Amino acid sequence: MLILGMIGFIGWQLFTFYTEPAVPTWAKIGVLLIELGTLGLFLSVLRQRLIARKTDKYRNVKL
Repeated sequence: MLILGMIGFIGWQLFTFYTEPAVPTWAKIGVLLIELGTLGLFLSVLRQRLIARKTDKYRNVKL
């Protein structure tokens, strides 16, 4: 649910922030770089977790 909420928020932000003519271009580029960095970090962690899932020795442990 958190990811879906973030996707919705980012979509709304893209529409309102990047179409606002009063915001300077350098600020738009800076925010875009921050968002791309966050997305890259998320995808990197997701990739690592999916790779580690294959060899997780505690996967089938019953508590």
